[in-house]
Amino acid sequence: MKFKSIVLFVIFFQIYNYFHNNYCKIFDATKGINSNIYLPFEYKYLSKEILNYQNVIQDGKILNSVFNQDSNDYLIKKNILYNEEYQVIHEKNNHEDMPNLLETDYIYILNLKYSVDSLFYGSNNANEEHIITNIVEIYKFIFNTNEYIAIYLWNTGNCTLCTYNIILFDVTNKQKPICIWCGEQISSKLDCFGDFDNDNQLDFIKVSLSDKGNAGICYSLKNSKFILDNHHYLSLKIVDDYNLYIDLKKSKWFFDLKEAYPDKVVHLIDE
Repeated sequence: MKFKSIVLFVIFFQIYNYFHNNYCKIFDATKGINSNIYLPFEYKYLSKEILNYQNVIQDGKILNSVFNQDSNDYLIKKNILYNEEYQVIHEKNNHEDMPNLLETDYIYILNLKYSVDSLFYGSNNANEEHIITNIVEIYKFIFNTNEYIAIYLWNTGNCTLCTYNIILFDVTNKQKPICIWCGEQISSKLDCFGDFDNDNQLDFIKVSLSDKGNAGICYSLKNSKFILDNHHYLSLKIVDDYNLYIDLKKSKWFFDLKEAYPDKVVHLIDE
């Protein structure tokens, strides 16, 4: 009888230890989970309907090249055609081999010429470092009968966490394309544009990553200009150096992201 009691005590003690070391940790973690609910950051989660778009980039065709007068082996710049329908041409200077070259790159669309530096820096850009890029994607889409072309540039010069630059043109009037957005972005996907609040206006999410905080900033298109929406935003968290998550508690979106994607929600412990 005494032996049975000892055996039962040992079994009870092992069960107690197991639940104390495991269940209690789960309970504590669950308390933390309730205040730290995240959704993996993907543009497709932010809109109930995805834009219908086409990738219209073509293999780069060199139209002409300019070489150093003293040596035909030394390339200065070249013009590369990336889309014939919209005549998207990149006048690319050889900044890689000639870092002191003062000339900026240019983008042509529908025969109009735009300075890349001026698009991103404005007209007073003499003291700015040249934006060195390659065209990597060109998207075409129609929204509210307006036709748009989005040109994605891979930033090969001033590398930041946001290594893509976007130039968005309204090309409804082929004689007068309008540049309505220039800025950095973290990916080459077009899903950063959409009608997130279903108000029949084009919206855009700009991802900002900095020491001051990481955020998804929302803009809405009004009269050919993107206007900041101060009422809707995303608070973002970087996990494992490069994975982005939306902090659902600190974010304010047009619809309940937790309710919309319950199977995608994860629980992270803030450090």
